[in-house]
Amino acid sequence: MGRSGILSRSWPTLAVAIILAQCCCLDDPVDFTEPNRYRSQFELLWETFDREYIGFIFVDVDWEASYSRYSEMADTVTCRGGLVSVLTEMLSPLEDGHIYLYEPSGGYHYPCSIAYHQNYDMGVLWNNYLVEPDSFWVVDEVWGGCALGDSIPYVMFTYWDDSYYIGDLDDFLDRFPNAPAAIFDIRMNDGGDITAAKFGAREFCTDHVTGFYKIYREGPEHDDLSPPRAYKVERYYKAWERPVALLVGERCQSTAEAFACMMDQMPQVTIIGDTTRGQVNELSGESMHQLGDYVYYWTPDWTIATASDTSWVQGVGVPPHIFVQATEEDFEAGVDPVLDYALQWAGEQARGR
Repeated sequence: MGRSGILSRSWPTLAVAIILAQCCCLDDPVDFTEPNRYRSQFELLWETFDREYIGFIFVDVDWEASYSRYSEMADTVTCRGGLVSVLTEMLSPLEDGHIYLYEPSGGYHYPCSIAYHQNYDMGVLWNNYLVEPDSFWVVDEVWGGCALGDSIPYVMFTYWDDSYYIGDLDDFLDRFPNAPAAIFDIRMNDGGDITAAKFGAREFCTDHVTGFYKIYREGPEHDDLSPPRAYKVERYYKAWERPVALLVGERCQSTAEAFACMMDQMPQVTIIGDTTRGQVNELSGESMHQLGDYVYYWTPDWTIATASDTSWVQGVGVPPHIFVQATEEDFEAGVDPVLDYALQWAGEQARGR
């Protein structure tokens, strides 16, 4: 049979179908309104965290319940700032300082503000212990050093900047061939470049060691984790072999804590001060995501465990070998108890040689 015959026989059925469809549209009109894009963006972020975030294993947060609660709030959002407010409130219980969002009108938003006690005072250090800044800094406001007490080398790193060069630290320490010990102060350091921190640790690495373990989120379940991956620190042929006091405190987080873990593997290092902050859920090259409307967010997808016993650092911190308390009353009196203890400790190393 020809094509025209088929069409002619099908036409009554087609006509009836069109009439019925028109009647149905009258009773159930098509909804041409724009979907709530802020609800869609909310769901995108929630699903990304559900799929990629490493930190659920450290907190008691019901992520499904968070969806139920905050998705209803997202339905009422009418502007970009309102969405960021909802997301910030939802993410806050994760207690992770490496989660943040960016939106053009408000800049960066940090949902989790982790309180900490500062066990040093820069004014006290400059006024009562250190030389003038112009003679102190090797890289301005990043790191520097001077001699304290009986020619004890003191080094301060405020941040792990990629401008750091291990040869510069060599040159500084070479000025102290007879020093019984060195003091390395990172109490004011809150992170930075992991490669720079590794080279800092190599200055004291007399043998190949595992500095810490990296663990990634792998899989759909919140506790689907990768096997521990060793982060190696290679022996340095010019490594400082004499005793080292590493000063730490609660301001230390992120890469500063990774550095403390690496230094903990050096047999000549004694860690003095207070426990670090315990904020080591880190960001990989794939952690940044675009939400839409020029809003970006970052999802930590790996964390670290100590090399000595593979214990978690997130939410726990790196404890010192020797705890030394420092109070506001100490600083008001112009005293730094942690540095004073380290200087006394260094003197004891001299008497023990």
